[in-house]
Amino acid sequence: MKILLATSILTFALLSNSSFANTNEDGVLKYAHSMVYLKCKSTSCSGIVTRWHSMKVYYKQLAGLPPHSEARIYWNKNEPADISAGRYEAHTLGDYCPDGTRMTATWFLGSNFKPTSAIATDCSGQEHTYSVHEFNF
Repeated sequence: MKILLATSILTFALLSNSSFANTNEDGVLKYAHSMVYLKCKSTSCSGIVTRWHSMKVYYKQLAGLPPHSEARIYWNKNEPADISAGRYEAHTLGDYCPDGTRMTATWFLGSNFKPTSAIATDCSGQEHTYSVHEFNF
């Protein structure tokens, strides 16, 4: 019985290590591009285009009742907000505001985890809608 239990534990450990070889605490890398920029679509920012920055999107499934999943985005000063919203939506915290709070953003992802748009809330609480673009040479 002990040999069977030890063999089962060893098999599980080997399978776990091989299936999660390309993961980290953020999950599995699903999208990456070295130059991503945003174009503002709201009248409040009249078409401003941001500088380009590297972007990475990770996806992880979390155990629990019920089980849930989270898409995690890193772009410019944005980092994941640890809000599980499924595979088509990601939430980030942006730069700090003068009062110590942080700007926020909700990103919308396509079926291939490529971000298509975002709604950002600035320090004054105003929302701005952006389209997401890749800069390719």
